[in-house]
Order: sequence, then C-alpha cells, then structure tokens
Amino acid sequence: MVVFLYMEATHSVLRITFADSETKTTIQKLKPNLSAGPDRLPPLLFEKLKYILARPLSSIFTQLLSVGCVPDDWTKAIIIPVHKKGIAQVLLTIDPYH
Repeated sequence: MVVFLYMEATHSVLRITFADSETKTTIQKLKPNLSAGPDRLPPLLFEKLKYILARPLSSIFTQLLSVGCVPDDWTKAIIIPVHKKGIAQVLLTIDPYH
C-alpha cells in the first residue's frame, strides 16, 4: 500500500547557505565504522579531516545551490527511508482505496 502526499509550493527560496559550523556538526554525526559510499571515501576520513573539509564543502554546497544546479549523480540518487517506529505504522493503516 502506497500513500502519496502532495504539497504545493507557495514560497520560493532566495538564497541557501551552508555554515561551516553546520557542516562540521553534520560530519561529526557520521558513523566512522561504516564502509565507504559511492565516492569510495570512508566516513572515518571525513571525521579525521572535518576541520579542514568543513569550509570547502560548505562553499561547494552553497555555490551549487545558488546557481540552481546539482551534479547528475545527485538527481539520480535512490533514497529509501527506513522507518523504525512511529509514522510508518500509522501510514500502513491508511487505505488509499477505501
């Protein structure tokens, strides 16, 4: 059973910025014992170099989103949410055909 929720955009975003401190905090949340992703860089590398990488990564993300384009790989990503509890249980009880 699939439930589709539609939202209409009523406002546009003028500027998106990524602060170095937020990028650093996000890197700290990575689990260093996991294997490397599609970029073949292990999370441990980002953890060890977070103070060096935070500013360049923030600049790259800000620049990419300021011109309104992202790398093709970002648009082809398959994102699969993994629900542990809560809302997923509620969604399973909704019957869209009823």
